[in-house]
Amino acid sequence: RDAGLDLAPADTVYTPFYQGRGAQAPVSLVVRTQGDPLAAVWAIRRAVWAADPAQPLSNIVTLEQFLSNTMGAQRFRATLISVCGVIGLLLATIGTYGVTARSVVERTREVGVRLALGGDPRRVWLAVASASLRAILAGAIAGVILSALARAGLAALLPEVHGGGLAFSGAAPAVLVGAGAIAAVLAWRRATRVDPVIALRSE
Repeated sequence: RDAGLDLAPADTVYTPFYQGRGAQAPVSLVVRTQGDPLAAVWAIRRAVWAADPAQPLSNIVTLEQFLSNTMGAQRFRATLISVCGVIGLLLATIGTYGVTARSVVERTREVGVRLALGGDPRRVWLAVASASLRAILAGAIAGVILSALARAGLAALLPEVHGGGLAFSGAAPAVLVGAGAIAAVLAWRRATRVDPVIALRSE
């Protein structure tokens, strides 16, 4: 992939150096070593200078360093997208928590009526929280579908990397649903601690 990691390898024809390029053109020498590649630098220099003492050697890097340098732009875009995704997930979690807790608190009067009539607290909580949780589940499913559609475009930023977004696509809905469930539980505990008579008088 001489033109870039995001481009497919092109057809290549090997020709003698002096036939295809000028004598002054730069040459890249790739050496496979065992152990630490930098430990073989001086041995490579002596071998080259034994053939041509005037041959300069510069920009000596390992393959890992070379790949890291060539993937700088892709890494920056991927990091930026990841940061934006985490911030978006944090804001969505806070919003989900707040909206769910508010929706349960607003039904304190209904909770008081049901408890005053002898309703089972667990069933009352399920009835009150199920509406909010259904909305959260619907949004989570829609988000998974949209992320699956967008994954093809985002994959172009990270060549040869597949499946990495699946973990985040599954974790994000789980976090949102968990935040909604926690909000419903905490709001329900506050609502059940209120005297039914006071709950019936609240507006």
